[in-house]
Amino acid sequence: MPAMADSMEAASGLQEGAPKTEERPGWWATPAVVGLLAFAAVTILFGLSELPRPYCTGFWTTTCFTSTPASVLAVGIVFGGFILGVMGLISLRKGNLFAGSAFVSYGAFWFAYAFAILFGVAGYGAAGFAFIWILISLTFLINSLKHGWFVFIIFLLLALQFILMTVFAWQLGAGNSVSTSEHWAIGGEIILTGIAMWYVATADLTNWNYGRRILPG
Repeated sequence: MPAMADSMEAASGLQEGAPKTEERPGWWATPAVVGLLAFAAVTILFGLSELPRPYCTGFWTTTCFTSTPASVLAVGIVFGGFILGVMGLISLRKGNLFAGSAFVSYGAFWFAYAFAILFGVAGYGAAGFAFIWILISLTFLINSLKHGWFVFIIFLLLALQFILMTVFAWQLGAGNSVSTSEHWAIGGEIILTGIAMWYVATADLTNWNYGRRILPG
């Protein structure tokens, strides 16, 4: 099975370093597929919750954008936080610093986002929260080209997502309303980010499953 394992790692450019002699990497398959699917699922759901009324109805406990996005937090804590964090730790254990750092960092984001919502962080505080994640996304964006164009696109879209979130929260902090077109822009961009993650995960799994490159990634 070595050829299939190689194609799996190479599909998204997230190839792991050579293990030490005493390690047993065969105990674990690459966590990239599960990590990316977890990230994609919660990101798409988050984007859907940010679409304008009436499309955001049902994602929030009461009124759109003024209550708790219950469905997002449920998936975010379990799939986006816990599972993504575990996949990151496995990646780090397998010697993949880039993927491991990314999965752990964005897994932590979803835990932090849940606490921020539950503690009522809003306005300029929410803008500051999102701004920190612009910087973290730029760290990965700068280093992503080495891992392929599709990985670069994911982190480019992530950086843009947090820029839009920062502007969105800053407007609310200043007491300005957010227009329907702005909701379409931020919701659509976040959904597109999740779809890019889903595609790379699908390419990874498909290429591994068939033992050759079927989908570009």
